[in-house]
Amino acid sequence: DIDSPWASILMLAYAILILFIIFTGLVWLVPQRLLERLQNDWLPEWLSAARTLLENPATHYVILALLAGAYTMFIIGDIGVHIAHWNDDIGTISVPHYLKNPERFSQDMFMVTMWRFELVSLPAMITTLLYLTAEIPPAMSAIVIVYLQNILSILAVYRLARVLLRNKQAAWLTAVFCFAFLPWEWNIAALAGLHNVVYSQNLSLPIILFAAAYLLERKRLAAMILMGLSGLIHPTLTLIMIAILGMYYIL
Repeated sequence: DIDSPWASILMLAYAILILFIIFTGLVWLVPQRLLERLQNDWLPEWLSAARTLLENPATHYVILALLAGAYTMFIIGDIGVHIAHWNDDIGTISVPHYLKNPERFSQDMFMVTMWRFELVSLPAMITTLLYLTAEIPPAMSAIVIVYLQNILSILAVYRLARVLLRNKQAAWLTAVFCFAFLPWEWNIAALAGLHNVVYSQNLSLPIILFAAAYLLERKRLAAMILMGLSGLIHPTLTLIMIAILGMYYIL
């Protein structure tokens, strides 16, 4: 519940995190000579430690993941209300319940005839398997997937930008821009929208971007594995990316 004390505590924690990121980011942008001069005069040593921490590539991924997690928390809002209005496009919640209690859906012709087609998507397979074997509610698994697809999206954009631009600041600007304006929704096919529910395009897209980054680094095996994984989630989007990569190598 977005009005619960725990939600307020999370919001406060994320506000503190954002302030810390802004502060350490300013430290990161300060030229090294100026920082050393200021440190010798009056700045404490922990400012230098903050700059050293930001030099670690993993730190940037962690910060971006936390920001994406905060973004996801706000767009989900009240989880109970959210689940009640869930757009179950790929059967992540409906199919597990159907297979658990098929008699409840005996009059639902869509579920009786179409559940096999929805189960071919990897997210639906995961939520169904967890529900049938470990009794984990599909709604809980689906919310985790929503967080995963949004966190992976911003990390994938940052990763690809680092490979293409070879500049941390430019990669940060690219990642923040993408989450502020969602440019992957600017397409006539209406692919990759609905960031507050499980949506196969949103889970497939970051995996494709990671694959593209690996391919540009000539790590073909890793790229092939990721493209295969993406194909299990959303075959159409994967085929589009295969065509793009083919044109890239031909031209």
